[in-house]
Amino acid sequence: MPLHVRLVLVNGVVFALGVLAMSLAPVAHQGVTAAAVLAVGLALVVAVNTRHLRRSLEPLTSAFGGLRERWESDRRSLAARTLADKEYDGQRMSRALHDHVADNLAAALVGLEQAMHHAPPELAEELKTVRHRTRLGLVEVRRLGRTLRPELLDDMGLHSALGALPTQLAGRGVEVHRHLEGPFDLDAATELIVYKVAEEALRNVARHAEARNVELSLQQEDGSLVLRVTDDGVGLGGSTERTGILAMRERAALVGGTLVVRPRARGGTEVRLVVPLPLSD
Repeated sequence: MPLHVRLVLVNGVVFALGVLAMSLAPVAHQGVTAAAVLAVGLALVVAVNTRHLRRSLEPLTSAFGGLRERWESDRRSLAARTLADKEYDGQRMSRALHDHVADNLAAALVGLEQAMHHAPPELAEELKTVRHRTRLGLVEVRRLGRTLRPELLDDMGLHSALGALPTQLAGRGVEVHRHLEGPFDLDAATELIVYKVAEEALRNVARHAEARNVELSLQQEDGSLVLRVTDDGVGLGGSTERTGILAMRERAALVGGTLVVRPRARGGTEVRLVVPLPLSD
């Protein structure tokens, strides 16, 4: 029987029973009877309609839930493939910059050095300027290569790469405390995300925090990998999230992780990244 027919029949039966109860009630108590019938009838209508709707919509709800889970799974798979493609392109471009552009610039520097020794004084000064610009270009090319794919990740792994990150704070009078567990069995994409989040968090500390102490930790908690970067600086100050924090949050979502940036009770800021670890066989 169609759903709308069942609802009409049920509501009609409840209405008829209510009218019958009111007609059989003594005249002196019809007011009280009417209120009781209205309350009971309303409760019956709501209960019966809810039961019929729930039973009728249960297959649709189940189908929608399965569709939502499938969509979420497909979205994560697509994000993982996109990240893997970006990782591959980053590695390829990093190698190209290192093996071709950087090597050619280094060879050009050697040639300029030799040319300066044989050139007349007025030309030697011009060559000196060209050498300086070439050296700056070489430094920038190497920096871009490290941005695309940090060499430390390939050469030494995530654990050692994270240990070397805080050196950028060494010249700022900031004391860095490291607590790094591992190594962990992670794919290249997850390693890159964890490294990039730690790098961006430390960069924010160097730029904005005015901190004296920073703690960098990496450990396993309840089947997840947890990265923390905490400082004792000026804190967030109620400001909106900067572009760097939004970028960290997007990176975390690509590997099914979550990112929390919050003020510490004793002052400063905590950046916490949680990434699910793969189940062991």
